[in-house]
Amino acid sequence: MTRRASGSGVGAGPDRTIACEDRDFVEWHGGCEHALVWAVEADAAPVRAAVASARERWGDVLLPRHQRQPHITVAYAGPVPTPGATPVDAPYTPDRLVSDLERLRAVGIGPFAVKVSGWDTFPMVPYLPAAAPELVRLNAALTQGSPHDGGYVPHVTIGHYAVSRPMDELRARAAGWRAPRIDPLDVAEISLLAYATRDIAGPLTTVGRLRLADGAWLRTALLPGFG
Repeated sequence: MTRRASGSGVGAGPDRTIACEDRDFVEWHGGCEHALVWAVEADAAPVRAAVASARERWGDVLLPRHQRQPHITVAYAGPVPTPGATPVDAPYTPDRLVSDLERLRAVGIGPFAVKVSGWDTFPMVPYLPAAAPELVRLNAALTQGSPHDGGYVPHVTIGHYAVSRPMDELRARAAGWRAPRIDPLDVAEISLLAYATRDIAGPLTTVGRLRLADGAWLRTALLPGFG
C-alpha cells in the first residue's frame, strides 16, 4: 500500500473499515503527476494467485478496480517535483534519491528472502502479511527522523475497501480461507517505483533498482521532473 490518496473516511473508526473513493485526490498531490515509493517487487505468479483468491473472497467489500502490481512497500518516498504544484508531502528530489541510496547501502544488507502468507487488514485495505527482518532494517534506514518513522507493517495490498464494515466481521471470513502456497520470495534488489497520483489503483512503473549484492543503482525509466 502506498501512502495517502487511498480514500476518504466514510464511517471511519478503529473497529470499522474505511470506505475509499476511486478518484483523483488533487488536495493531496497538489498537481504533482507522480509519486514514488521504495519497495520489493513481488509480482510473482503465486503472489498474484493469492491476491486474486483474496479479492474473490472479499470482493463484495472492495473497490472493483485494482491494477497495481503486487509489491511490498519499504518506505514512501514522496511526490515527484512539478513546477507550480503544491503537494501535502515534501517533493522527492534527485538529491533525496542520492541520500536514500547512501542510507540503503550503509545498512549493508545482501540478498534475502521474504515470507508472504495469511491475511490481515488495515482500516483502508486488506493485505497479505510479509515477514523478513531485513525489511524492517531497510525501512528504519529510510524513515529515521522523518514523519513516516515507526509503525511499519510489511505487506502486499489486496485492494481498497468500498464500504465501511466491522473489521471483526471481515476477519471472520479469513477463518475458512486458505491462500495459495507462496514459497519464500528471493529479494535481490530494492526498487524505486512510481505511480500516477491521479489513479489510486493504477499500475506501477519501475524507475530504478538498487542491487543488494554490490550496491549498484540501475536506472530503468525516466520521469518528468526527475531525470
